Amino acid sequence: MLILGLKTKVFDNRKERTIMTTKVNDEVLGRFARQQHDLFERVRKGAVDPEMIYHAVSPLLKQGRKVKKEKTFPTSIIRRLSTPNLTIQATDGRRTLAKAMDVFVDGIYGESCDVAGNSRPATTAVVYELIEDGIFQQIFKGQGVPFDQLCWEQDQIIEFAIAHREHLHPKGCATFFPFKSAGTFFVANVYWDDARRLKGLVHRLAYKDVWGADYRFRVVLPASPELQRGEPATNAQAS
Repeated sequence: MLILGLKTKVFDNRKERTIMTTKVNDEVLGRFARQQHDLFERVRKGAVDPEMIYHAVSPLLKQGRKVKKEKTFPTSIIRRLSTPNLTIQATDGRRTLAKAMDVFVDGIYGESCDVAGNSRPATTAVVYELIEDGIFQQIFKGQGVPFDQLCWEQDQIIEFAIAHREHLHPKGCATFFPFKSAGTFFVANVYWDDARRLKGLVHRLAYKDVWGADYRFRVVLPASPELQRGEPATNAQAS
């Protein structure tokens, strides 16, 4: 028995290992080699059209074993805090961030999204913190669900800022709320200023600045069984 050395390098936990694959019977391999040589000689002598051989063999060369791919999931770079699930009461969708100056007393800056949204029933919210550096798309794609499923209505963000403001980041860093307005994805960054007044800054989801994990930025998402939340942080871990 001859074992063809088809070496596949696999990097697993930074260790390289080589896998030897494909066992071929000596008799079958010898017969194949003789036929290959005969075919080569016939092509070389002009007895067979090389283009015909090429088109006949090409599909065979492209064939390979069908290997079942292991399902993989994106890696989450946020961790659930040990705060309880929070309820955002039903909203009618009429309030917008741009006009919520009674809530965001220090102002709303950045992208203008003064378009009313949709009504929503009472919804459970979960608070996370950033544990690895990342841009918005890394933060939200790491949850393994379409971004639409993570989005709030602007009215819900305002309601959270009113009813659950004690769960916003306590040290003047941002708490992120993803939302969609007029078909475009945004992220609302909600902060406390030095005078303990709320302010907001709205970016598009495509915003490319990297948010540093050292600041433990917070993220508020709708509760969903599909989200990969991981283990809640203990009170000692939470910032």
